Amino acid sequence: MARVNAATTRPSSAEYLIRHATDADWPGMWALLEPVIRSGLTFVARALCAYSLAAARDAGFRATQFNAVVESNVRAVAAWQGIGFEIRATIPEAFNHPTLGYVGLHVMYRKL
Repeated sequence: MARVNAATTRPSSAEYLIRHATDADWPGMWALLEPVIRSGLTFVARALCAYSLAAARDAGFRATQFNAVVESNVRAVAAWQGIGFEIRATIPEAFNHPTLGYVGLHVMYRKL
């Protein structure tokens, strides 16, 4: 854990405690994340993916893949397909979904 004086970044004398999250923090974190996730407005994921694709291309990679996209997560599958990824294989019953039981994991690929 570290203490950070916010005065170094903005006019304030407040201190913030930077620490690992605990189980007790989850309700507060979920209150912030849930509306974004449920709305499908996950622009951060798209921006992060675009950045990582550019970095991989700049580093000389010719392709990239995701080894584990849960097939029942249709929004994630559609998002990756919208960025140009293709499903190359599905490993049956590789993920134990909390309500659906065992579902497949897609291996998704994109040429750079």
